[in-house]
Amino acid sequence: MNRQNKIIRNLFLIVLLIFLICLVTGLRLTPLQAHRESERGTHYGPSEIVKVFDYKSYQHILCKYDSWVSCDTVRRFAFLFWTPGSQPAGFKNDCSYPYRFINNYSNNTNYLYGIINDKAITKIEVLTNDGQLLAEQDFYDGLFYFSWTSDDRKYGIETITGYTADNAISYTAAEASSY
Repeated sequence: MNRQNKIIRNLFLIVLLIFLICLVTGLRLTPLQAHRESERGTHYGPSEIVKVFDYKSYQHILCKYDSWVSCDTVRRFAFLFWTPGSQPAGFKNDCSYPYRFINNYSNNTNYLYGIINDKAITKIEVLTNDGQLLAEQDFYDGLFYFSWTSDDRKYGIETITGYTADNAISYTAAEASSY
């Protein structure tokens, strides 16, 4: 066997070995593949991806599925691969409330996401446990997302308030009534 054939054979074996490692370990080449793998692992979806929030070593993927809302985390691994992070199953939407939400902690970041059921709500304001006031007026297909860092791993919010176009309070909820 000449040198060129040995190089081709070895390259083929390396590609095959990488493919087998990815298949067995759950590593994927794209964040979307890792997200789909995460959904398959929990028998959830396939969901409609509404918005992707990109951070240095991970992504939060905000999704809708039937009457469910979820935010999946996928992580970068070894600069080339992606791996599923937290579980994608979020919460089932109850349309009898003006909005529904859930908050969580992942990758040293607190995050909160939810869905607006009352079309009159044009702004959401969140007061965090550590005193930060966050506001959002840009919604993603009826969904909203907040992320913040704090010195404490304890995640949570004091209140979340929805406002109408004339800046009147539509609804206020505490963390205990999140979902």
